[in-house]
Amino acid sequence: LSKRQLCQVLPVQTPFITSPKVVNRRCANRNVAQQLSTATARIVSLQRLEAHLGTFDRTRMAEHVQRPGYNVAPPARLCLQVRRRHRATGDRHCVPPSEPVPLKMGFLHKLFGAHDIRGRGSDVPGCAHADPFFLCDAVRLPRNAKPPFCAHPHSGAGVISLLFRAACTVRPWDNVQGAEAEALRAGGLYHVDTGAGCVHDEPFDPLSTGETFGGRFDERGPPVPAGGDASWLAQLWYDALPEDEGAPVRPVSSAVGRPEDVPVVCQDGLSVRVLVGEYGGATGPVSAALPLVILHGRVDGAATLGPLPSSYNGFIWVLDGTLAAGGATLTYGERGLGLLPPGGDRLRLDGTAEFFVGLGPPRRVPHYKYVGYGGGFVSRSVAGVEAAMSEYERDPRAFGRTTAAAPSTEHLDLVGGFQDDG
Repeated sequence: LSKRQLCQVLPVQTPFITSPKVVNRRCANRNVAQQLSTATARIVSLQRLEAHLGTFDRTRMAEHVQRPGYNVAPPARLCLQVRRRHRATGDRHCVPPSEPVPLKMGFLHKLFGAHDIRGRGSDVPGCAHADPFFLCDAVRLPRNAKPPFCAHPHSGAGVISLLFRAACTVRPWDNVQGAEAEALRAGGLYHVDTGAGCVHDEPFDPLSTGETFGGRFDERGPPVPAGGDASWLAQLWYDALPEDEGAPVRPVSSAVGRPEDVPVVCQDGLSVRVLVGEYGGATGPVSAALPLVILHGRVDGAATLGPLPSSYNGFIWVLDGTLAAGGATLTYGERGLGLLPPGGDRLRLDGTAEFFVGLGPPRRVPHYKYVGYGGGFVSRSVAGVEAAMSEYERDPRAFGRTTAAAPSTEHLDLVGGFQDDG
């Protein structure tokens, strides 16, 4: 790498360099020069790994022709439809999906999702949604690796990135608002309500301290050292659309929740970090477009999670360990997902495990998605997502932007993918 390239990929906060002048000065020191050489080698290694993963991902995305004989998924597969009377109080039931959770690329579990309007994208036969959530990827990423994504488009969906453990930080950015004021660090979260549309990116810093950190479970505070050498993260999409397709679309909004601002509710044998919404008298640092409840918990023994909104639908995913939850036994991996249908205001837990829960008011209205270029467009109609894809392809860098004051996108490496020509 040239000196200029190295300065571009190394974050300002690293102890190695802060500017080209500092590089020249510090490289006179043999020890720092050796550090710089080591850092360069690590970056080259990361770039090779990223190139490998990126090629795999983009080759998959390039299969843009509509699958033969594919029909748009029926509404019953896209949302919770049947309204049943549910118990306002009492124990919640946990229902495992009909099939094991698939593992992709060796490190990514696809918890739920349905194909897009052309039969592509995430499709999980055993679980198409947990309305209002319609896609969730749970990842255990090897140290020094990063997800194979670059800048990519979204509209209509609420997207939440949860960073449970990590050895580095993420610096979210979008083409409408610019860079987030706060970096996403271990124990924090990033939420973007993509509304009318944007192009965004969540780049990992290329260097780290080498130590893995995670959110703390004893009290509110900064990240603490955590075991293992993998990053634990999840990305969760939910239906943020208005019920009426003709209603005005919200502008893009986003926020990073700092780990220091995540409240912790401690009970006997159970500690719960409140990421979004309200639980146990505490409120999470980030607000969503819907009144969601997203919790990150750790349990040791028998405990009760509650009170919970009895009318909400959702899921629980075991991040580590084995857990009895609401009558089901869940273990990290292909048997780690449990669905939480409406009914009851408490969830009985027993085991030694770390987990996260997502709950929200079911929309009961079908949505449609159209995936491409590393992202996805969501609308109440097929015509709506086709229009969003066409708008993006007309001018990718300006997608969702309405003012000349929007930040520059020249530095963004947009994901290549299929064209809307099939």
